[in-house]
Amino acid sequence: MKLIKKLTAVAAIACLSLTVSAQGFSKFTIEGGMADGSIKNVKEGTSKIEVIAGSDVNLKNVKFKYKLLSGCSLANGLSKNFTEPQTVTVNKNNGSSKEWEIKVKKLTPAPLPINLEFSKTVPAVWTPETKGWVNAGTDESKPTVVRFGNNNVSFIVAFEGEAKEVSFDLNLVGKGDDTFKGVFEVMTSADGINWKNIEGFDNKLTMDSQFTCPVSSDARFIKWNYKEREKQNVNLNNIIIK
Repeated sequence: MKLIKKLTAVAAIACLSLTVSAQGFSKFTIEGGMADGSIKNVKEGTSKIEVIAGSDVNLKNVKFKYKLLSGCSLANGLSKNFTEPQTVTVNKNNGSSKEWEIKVKKLTPAPLPINLEFSKTVPAVWTPETKGWVNAGTDESKPTVVRFGNNNVSFIVAFEGEAKEVSFDLNLVGKGDDTFKGVFEVMTSADGINWKNIEGFDNKLTMDSQFTCPVSSDARFIKWNYKEREKQNVNLNNIIIK
């Protein structure tokens, strides 16, 4: 009987923990967005949503849609003006609340050639003045590289004119097993909406992977996306498009 009570108590605590953590947004999209928003729901601190917008999106009048998790509601409304990140409070029907920050990042194309070598002096931290690239959900606490540490985390480069090839480094991060078990994508697009896998990328990542891939003549965007993460993180750096 004591064992049953103990197991019941543990299950109740686990259920409560899940209920509290599953609090907030399940989806966030904008008109003119290049993908669904990258959602990072953390247990402690402010949860975050990052959305990548095309260069023609007016950040003062963003048309957006969202879905909340079951039992959740917004304590305050969202404005259409995303020239600055917005912070909202999500209430849950159990009386708890959680802060969320929503940021819309506009991707502005840059002329070729593009050479991105991130370091301590040139960090992979996006600002509204950044041209040529944008990130959504990457770990900016590791600014010397583009760190992919979650599912559906993206990095996109936009360029003007016709490119012939792209080269880049992708390195696994983690101790022990150096066999990549996740699914990582590298894709190109002519419009930033319709994507296709790039030729020459085989998803076989190692601790020190270097790739050079041809770029189709109509491509104006290249995206790196961690589609399915297992236990390993991935670092991206030394991107050259010419």
